[in-house]
Amino acid sequence: MNHLTTENNGRFKAELLIALFSLICWGRILTMSGIWWDDWAWVWYYFGSDSTAEFMRPFEWLKHKSVGYMLLLNFKLFHIFREYTTNLWSLLRFTVFTLNAIIIYRIARSILRDKDIIPLALAVIYVSSPVVNHLALVTHNYHVFLFFYLISILLSVKSVAAGKIMSPYYLLAILFSFFSMISLESFVFFDVLRFLLFFVIIRRSGEVFSTALKRSFIAWLPFVLTGTIILVEALIVPQQGPYAGVYSAGRFSLDFIYTVIERYYVSMKYIFIKIYSLTYKHALIREREMTSVFISLAAAVYAFYLFKSIVRESSLKDTAHRPVREPGQVALFGLLTVIIGLLPYALTREAVTYGHQSRHGLLAAIGASIFFPAVLITFHHNKLLGKRTCQSIFALLVFFGVLQCNYTIKTYKDNWEHQRSIWWQMVWRAPDIRPNTFMVIDMPWNEAPGGGSYVLPPGLNLAYAKSGDKKEIFSHYAYELRNAFRTDETNYRGIYEKEVVEFQTYRGLTRIYPRNLIAASYQDEYLYLNDEIAEPVSSDWKDVEFMKSLVTEDRIIYDDAVSNFPYRWILGPEPEHDWRYYYQKANALSGSNDAAGIVRLFNESRENGYDLGSIRPQNLLPFIKAFYLTGDPDTGGRLLTKWAASPSVSRDRAIKYLTSQNIDVVSDLNEEIVTGIDSAFIDRQ
Repeated sequence: MNHLTTENNGRFKAELLIALFSLICWGRILTMSGIWWDDWAWVWYYFGSDSTAEFMRPFEWLKHKSVGYMLLLNFKLFHIFREYTTNLWSLLRFTVFTLNAIIIYRIARSILRDKDIIPLALAVIYVSSPVVNHLALVTHNYHVFLFFYLISILLSVKSVAAGKIMSPYYLLAILFSFFSMISLESFVFFDVLRFLLFFVIIRRSGEVFSTALKRSFIAWLPFVLTGTIILVEALIVPQQGPYAGVYSAGRFSLDFIYTVIERYYVSMKYIFIKIYSLTYKHALIREREMTSVFISLAAAVYAFYLFKSIVRESSLKDTAHRPVREPGQVALFGLLTVIIGLLPYALTREAVTYGHQSRHGLLAAIGASIFFPAVLITFHHNKLLGKRTCQSIFALLVFFGVLQCNYTIKTYKDNWEHQRSIWWQMVWRAPDIRPNTFMVIDMPWNEAPGGGSYVLPPGLNLAYAKSGDKKEIFSHYAYELRNAFRTDETNYRGIYEKEVVEFQTYRGLTRIYPRNLIAASYQDEYLYLNDEIAEPVSSDWKDVEFMKSLVTEDRIIYDDAVSNFPYRWILGPEPEHDWRYYYQKANALSGSNDAAGIVRLFNESRENGYDLGSIRPQNLLPFIKAFYLTGDPDTGGRLLTKWAASPSVSRDRAIKYLTSQNIDVVSDLNEEIVTGIDSAFIDRQ
């Protein structure tokens, strides 16, 4: 009884340590909100679907109905928590990451001779693994499926160890395994490892090799049968609609074999080497976010002393005082886990790489987490590396893992802030837009939200949809410029000679209207529209004058803009009214010829501590014009002098802008403005 109490206390302490370590790695995710990548496309489609059946149709085509239902459950939360729903998603992410690490610890504890330290080391490396750095909700669902699969492994391992393969736990393991496999077919391949675990347990109980093999196969039979049925069904019944052939392995050939080998090479290099070099380059050298560095250093110090416990002589010697072979066997098992975990993706998808494609490394990351500590222990036992060297390598693995976790979270948080900045500036600048608007936006890579083709159309539509009607939800379209013209630089002009361009997507027939253009550029955290775009900001913006010639100012509605946009909350809380707000709002008020409103806006900005004349003087034209129109040429002239001092401004553009619309009927005022412009440029020289 005392032994069981001691064992339970040790397990509880280890699991508490894993939870605390997870908090170090992923705790900042609890402050994360936002929508990214594929999630935007599905959120957009969810609000535009008339029924559950319609929303589920693409997932039925793809044969991933479980993914669809998981997304549906998450999206239903929008009706309760609205913009705070994404905060709840982050809580779920953290919970699942932590639980998966604890379950891996329990599985290792159920199998290994060392019941404490080595399982803890595996869990620590797993929870800090940098391999999967894609935090979109779609990938989170795969972590949930992994949770059920790991529970299945744990229950089945315990049942086999107890010799009760018909126990309720064993039957529950079959059920969870079936759910995981039907949700993500990769588990069908991965389940070979379950058979190996069964064999190790039964063989260790004293059974001869042949008997252990037979008993292991009998215990594994229900799992392999369900997996085979799922796999055969996946091969016989193909994907449909736009997803036809997405998971096709292709015809067996030498080229195909070469492709698979290449994918394996790229993936293995990423998992074991490149992710750490990328973390060093991006998170440590380029970003240097000191909070993440200090957190990672603290975790590394803990890991250094944890490994010292791992190599205690008393826990790693058998009765004959010879080094046990278990760590080496565990290392081989970890390597096999990596190879099997990559197999379905090497056959049908792409190599595991940084960012969006890292999700393909979900299963292989478990193998890497097993391999690293086991191979270090093996090297230490065989005196290939000293204890201090092994401790240091283990600590470095943890350091870079924790650093990448925190860097990933920061990247996603920054990405969401860029998205919110783009859309709220758009809302401030353009109170409303006409139906079927087409927006092309140019952004430097470091300010562009990841997955532009996923992010931009949903954001534009949900920002300006006036109801839940399909015509409102799917009215507009948007492209990131570098994606719009990447494939055919010579013929992109031809696109804009057409009134309508049609193409098929998972939503059905999609139409865009290229002539209904709003051109945009987001640079230095500021959104420029149409003729406000002074100079190209990237190598992709090759023909800015041609793009401007297609812009139709009447796409933006100023005077008759409606105020009810029922989905705008999805952009997150409206940001603080900083200098961006005042510049954008001034352009909007200029569009409705509200000079007095612009003057009030300028005065409000000064009361709130913003010196607009100094922050971004090249954007002062609406304010200058407003002061001249309202009879305050002194203030207008002072702002004009500040504007002219900016190196990027154009005299001709200023004359055209300031002497247009209402001013052009007042010749004396026009003359005064032109004189002021010339004087400002003389002062500049």
